[in-house]
Amino acid sequence: MKLRLVGVCILYLSLPLALGLKCEAGCKVSSGVPGSEKACNGMTGGMITCDQFFDRCMTTKLNIPGPFRGFSSDMEIKNCSSSFVCEPSSDYYLCKLMNSTGMMASCSLHCCEGDMCNGAVHLPGFIRRLLSRIN
Repeated sequence: MKLRLVGVCILYLSLPLALGLKCEAGCKVSSGVPGSEKACNGMTGGMITCDQFFDRCMTTKLNIPGPFRGFSSDMEIKNCSSSFVCEPSSDYYLCKLMNSTGMMASCSLHCCEGDMCNGAVHLPGFIRRLLSRIN
């Protein structure tokens, strides 16, 4: 009986890892500031499986002023996130934290629930689930 209970507990704890949320992850910069493309540090787009503590996918859009008047960089970052980072009233709201640095001209954050909900292609949920089982 104890062995069966241990087996059920192990299965329960490993389930979030096996059924982890899948999100689009990547970074792109469109800019008039030379060298700003290095800000993405080689982070290219693609699907990732989120750790068990991440329950949302996010897309963050930032505008970073350049060193000279009239120059700025627009950056878009896609990744996994948690609900407390996505909630505007939270002390951990990502845009609140980014804007507090004084380095951002603007920040917008969109969070969503469901596999690849922050991806470029928006397919109906049942098709996304079907495709995720193929990978």
